[in-house]
Amino acid sequence: MAEETDDRARDDGEESTGPLERAKSAVTEAVGVVVDAALDAI
Repeated sequence: MAEETDDRARDDGEESTGPLERAKSAVTEAVGVVVDAALDAI
């Protein structure tokens, strides 16, 4: 849950930073989802 809060904080800042930062956030979030799914599968 702490990660979600961090992602929201990053999203707020990214609107002014640009598309590259948004892409980095999207990739980071996707990696987190994959890791969560992998841990659930174990």
